[in-house]
Amino acid sequence: MLQLKKFRNKKVNQTPRQRLLEIIKQKSVIRSSKGNKITTVKGGNGLWLLDLRVTFMDSEGLDLIAQLFWQKFADQLPFQVGGLEAGSVPLVAAIILEGRRRGMPINGFFVRKERKHTGRQHLIEGQLTPEPIVIVDDLMNSGGTLDKVVVALADEKRQVRDVFVVTNFGTTRGRDYLAEHGISMTSLFRLRELGLARSTNQRTTRSRVLFQRAWSFQAADPNYFYIVPKSAPVLDNTSLYFGSDTGIFWALDQRTGQPRWQFRAGKDILGKNIFSSPALHRGRVYFGSYDGNTYCLNTKTGKEIWRNTDADWIGSSPALAPDLGLLFIGREHSIRGRRGSVAAIDLQTGETVWDYTVRDYVHGSPAYEPQQQLVACGTNSSEMLLFSAKTGRLRWCYRTNGAVKYAPVFDTKRNQLIFGCHDGYIYVLDVKTGKEVWKVKTENIIYSTPLIYKNKAFVSSTDKHVYVLDLAKQKVLDVIHINGKLFASPRLIEGQIYIGSTSGIIHTIDPQTHASAPCLQVSERITNPISYNTKNKFFFVPTYANQIIACKKK
Repeated sequence: MLQLKKFRNKKVNQTPRQRLLEIIKQKSVIRSSKGNKITTVKGGNGLWLLDLRVTFMDSEGLDLIAQLFWQKFADQLPFQVGGLEAGSVPLVAAIILEGRRRGMPINGFFVRKERKHTGRQHLIEGQLTPEPIVIVDDLMNSGGTLDKVVVALADEKRQVRDVFVVTNFGTTRGRDYLAEHGISMTSLFRLRELGLARSTNQRTTRSRVLFQRAWSFQAADPNYFYIVPKSAPVLDNTSLYFGSDTGIFWALDQRTGQPRWQFRAGKDILGKNIFSSPALHRGRVYFGSYDGNTYCLNTKTGKEIWRNTDADWIGSSPALAPDLGLLFIGREHSIRGRRGSVAAIDLQTGETVWDYTVRDYVHGSPAYEPQQQLVACGTNSSEMLLFSAKTGRLRWCYRTNGAVKYAPVFDTKRNQLIFGCHDGYIYVLDVKTGKEVWKVKTENIIYSTPLIYKNKAFVSSTDKHVYVLDLAKQKVLDVIHINGKLFASPRLIEGQIYIGSTSGIIHTIDPQTHASAPCLQVSERITNPISYNTKNKFFFVPTYANQIIACKKK
């Protein structure tokens, strides 16, 4: 048994564990008080917060934790230690250094919450070795923090053997998570030893595994620099179609994830290639590419039927009007002062039918309204434009204070157009006149398409919230916090709204009550909407790393 030195204070001799407990109570147990702006836990003894990072920044406290770790794990070598940033970083460092002092050198690593988009762009910092893995963290509550690490390591075909935490909250969900994954836990303290307690009816949330993975497909050489919506998958009965950063357009078998065919577009521009989400119609798939072409391919063979070359770059996604035989798409051009345009292309021949030029690029995607045969599209010139779909005649132009980078949606019940903007506003316009009906301010840019459900609109913002708008009464009903920035558009699937965030967590939202809960954790950012096949019941989760994860509900 390792002998730990005792720490002496002014009054009594204390064991390392006793001294650490004293430090935590003094520095890390924060009670709610008037004017004290903290997120608290409701317990049987009032509102409180346990912030162990303060103890981690105390040299004595951190040293004590490292010693106590080695007291419990020295006889379990070999192993390596890791955890999730930022809380685990000082723990991992202290444990490694203490191991070296004891003549027991071990490897360490940490997992980023989100992959860094500069530098080496690693998700896992440090080198994984073959030894068993011990994850260290400040506390164990519901298992949400641990889940991110478990998923990231699973992508590397590694498993977690043990978890070491300073404090165990003792929740049922935490115990269930450990049992589900076969992980053993060691903790130094329980809440009651800190003089804390949770209320008996306190609910905890975590990224519960409500799905089982069927398969995962990873396209080669993803570009991690662009944290934006990329090419979202579309489905027919048997295949899934999407484009990748390297310019390869893929058709995958929905049941196996195996490629059925692939098609290579032209060269990429600064790491951009196919950001355009495809559209399907009668055995053909349509998409744009940053090589400047709009493509039409045969869905069975992947053979090119036609390409339109009338642009320099295309990041926009096509909107189809089968009743008119047209495809609408945003274009980008290298001509100064005429950098963008909105175009209509013949679905059969690929010829440009009409083209409306604007001052700046058009990254935004069009939306088509078949009843009135109208097409709307936002531009980087801070405009929302409405056209007669057949002729390209401009009906009206509404000026915003920021670029409109994603597709709007038509509210046909009220004859309104709803869209988000880079100025942080959600706009609701009258389709007939182009005048503003009302608008809602968010705290960051909006890079998504609203979802209309009955008299509500659900709009995701990069300020980490989903805004629920009452379209009939013209007021905000709710603002739902989501863990991570929201580039992805919400989707209504089997009566629930699903949305993914840059934290890699998929949340469900009840469209009636607006109650939200995490349901799946993946390792990479999610910036595109989820796809779902109603026949085979597969959910397809795209990540910004050109990865497709196929899941089914348990």
